[in-house]
Amino acid sequence: MSSRRTVLYTFATGATGVLAGCSAAVEGGPEGSADLILVNETQSPVTVTLAVTDESGGTLLSETFDVPVVEGHGRPNTPIEDVFETDGEYTISVAVRDGPSTTETLLVRATADDADMHQIYIENDGIEFS
Repeated sequence: MSSRRTVLYTFATGATGVLAGCSAAVEGGPEGSADLILVNETQSPVTVTLAVTDESGGTLLSETFDVPVVEGHGRPNTPIEDVFETDGEYTISVAVRDGPSTTETLLVRATADDADMHQIYIENDGIEFS
């Protein structure tokens, strides 16, 4: 049987993790955050092709990812690290196999401390950036 201290520690650790995730989504990420996070809000796993180009047209990333389904507020997702090299504008193209696609231009800041994080939400009828 668990001690009261163990139960309290487990609850506090879980609450801190949940709250930290919420504040990171609003304010950007903490130092060392993933640059992009793919979040699947559909009912099935999806395959996503992602391309990132910089202002000069150079390709920084062109890769396909298998993205699991979001399960409640815990949001399993697909983090992608070390994409943005410097502050500036980047073009992000996202295509879901047998689903929606879009291209957006993102203004990226805080690359010096690796704290700028952008989430890409995959939905049944579209793709949203935050």
